[in-house]
Amino acid sequence: MNILTEADGLTGGDRHKAYGPPSREFASVASLWSDLLGIEVQPYQVPLCMILLKMVRYQYSQGRDSLVDIAGYARTIEMMGQE
Repeated sequence: MNILTEADGLTGGDRHKAYGPPSREFASVASLWSDLLGIEVQPYQVPLCMILLKMVRYQYSQGRDSLVDIAGYARTIEMMGQE
């Protein structure tokens, strides 16, 4: 299975059923990050920051899971735009 198919299955399958739409979860994370950092963080910025984290991890360990996660976070951004 390629990474895009795997990421699509993860974001649209059981995780979506368990956690609901990404916009709701990312809004909660953005609120916590805003309080912690003392700046306004928007929900759409959460998956972008997570992609950056996965990119840094990939620099040190070229694990397939990081690529799947990057694709998954990109997919959640698309999902947010479709809500």
